[in-house]
Amino acid sequence: MAKFIITVDSSCDYNIQELKENNVPVIFFKYSCDNTFYEDNMDENSYKDFYRKMKEGKVFKTSQINPQEYYDFFEKLLDQHLPIIHISLGSGVSNTINSCNIAISMLKDEYPTCDIRAVDSYLASSGLALLVLEGIKYRDANEDVETAYRKIMDLVPHLNTYYTTNTLTYFARGGRLSKVEAFIGNALKINPILDCNPAGALRVIEKPRGIINAHNHIIARIKQTAIDPKNSIFIMTNADNPVVAVQLAERIKRECGFKDYKLVNMGPIIGAHTGPGLLAMFYFGKERSEGIPKLVIGKEKNKKELDKELKKYS
Repeated sequence: MAKFIITVDSSCDYNIQELKENNVPVIFFKYSCDNTFYEDNMDENSYKDFYRKMKEGKVFKTSQINPQEYYDFFEKLLDQHLPIIHISLGSGVSNTINSCNIAISMLKDEYPTCDIRAVDSYLASSGLALLVLEGIKYRDANEDVETAYRKIMDLVPHLNTYYTTNTLTYFARGGRLSKVEAFIGNALKINPILDCNPAGALRVIEKPRGIINAHNHIIARIKQTAIDPKNSIFIMTNADNPVVAVQLAERIKRECGFKDYKLVNMGPIIGAHTGPGLLAMFYFGKERSEGIPKLVIGKEKNKKELDKELKKYS
């Protein structure tokens, strides 16, 4: 019999049916467009409709889960009389974990014996799912909650991720780039590569031209940072870009030596901020660096010229 419960929020961008089969309760974020509110039910058909509307020019907004929603979510699980480990969207992306901790404090006031622990993933999307998958292993191996919690916390700094996209249009539409920056970047066929610093904040680390260059740079970085890939899986998350996602995932598996990978869809909570076309990969590796690690394969031939050109519009 399991000694604790693993829970997660819907920003984990993972297969909802697999989570249900593994008895992982999910609390759902909400998002809105044109004053209409939706729940991120993690349904593939609703994702297709979401990205279709984005391509038509709709702008979506997300809202964090409030303390009362967390309170109600956790309270329903207390009748199982088991500790709870909740994997949360990172604080570098959202303040939702603060709401989670407020709810936990409220519940402990009312139910003094309850044991609920929130894990700040310091990441987004399927990085949470990787932690959940490890948590399921510990739970099914009958680990006690303290041991499992410490193991999960030890894994958090080793979550690695790279994001890339072939269009900057949606970053501009969401206010993360100016229209001029997006126009120039698209014209130069810039495929930016982003990662997360240890605090979970997204940062641009390279601006290669063209999708093949971007993929080459990502693979080179994964080779440098992955730990024991032959015994590990990675998750490839795509925002309405499954064909290219499979192509890149197969290359990563083959060239970096991973045991296997999971292909999943990026939901609206992260997708609202990045738009369709984004690819994101998540794996366990060396601890994320505060600085941007150097790339062994060297700089792209015209990178300095491109950076100089882009800075004119920054």
